[in-house]
Amino acid sequence: MDVSIFDHDRAKQIRRESILPSARNLRAAVECKFYDSNLGVTLGRTFVGLISDLGGLKIKSFATNGRSAGLADYLSKSERPNPFFALTPLRPDVADRFVRSVEQDLRKWCRVC
Repeated sequence: MDVSIFDHDRAKQIRRESILPSARNLRAAVECKFYDSNLGVTLGRTFVGLISDLGGLKIKSFATNGRSAGLADYLSKSERPNPFFALTPLRPDVADRFVRSVEQDLRKWCRVC
């Protein structure tokens, strides 16, 4: 997992004590795959397996600069991470969509409109 978001108190404890984080109070997980080669469905399955072990995440996203019809189909199922394909600085529309999605998910989690 490339990006993780914890409850405030847990995040402070992790930083203060320099401990390896566990899944306790983990609220968000984002996997980032930036490859020059073709993406396989295995990447998505591995991340889905990991987050299913983590419990009640509020935010689950899979971001990649690539494209893959098979991976897109796999991630399109209910309860799977939100997929973001072709995420690069050359595609500001995709980057904006990714940022808006994360922002919206954070607002829902914090109950802020």
